[in-house]
Amino acid sequence: IGDCYMVTSIPSSDLEHDGCGRVCRFALDLMKAVQAFNNTAPQHGHIQLRVGIACGQVVAGVVGTKRFLYDMWGDAVNVAARMEQRSLPGRIQTT
Repeated sequence: IGDCYMVTSIPSSDLEHDGCGRVCRFALDLMKAVQAFNNTAPQHGHIQLRVGIACGQVVAGVVGTKRFLYDMWGDAVNVAARMEQRSLPGRIQTT
């Protein structure tokens, strides 16, 4: 727990249908950055990522009364989480 980073893409009027593409490019860039870090700073240990990507509707909001957290819920979130959990390290799984 605590090893997850969630990303979402909100369609804009200019690129309404490119939200999934932007998330995929971000995942690829993130994998390249981690690989570069591993190659240039081996003294810090080897980092491996697993990425799960799913497209769909979500509900999002702020929860909490003392410590505010932004969270998202929905089938797309659950599917992406399962894709990441079942993935091999260093891989990107998409639906």
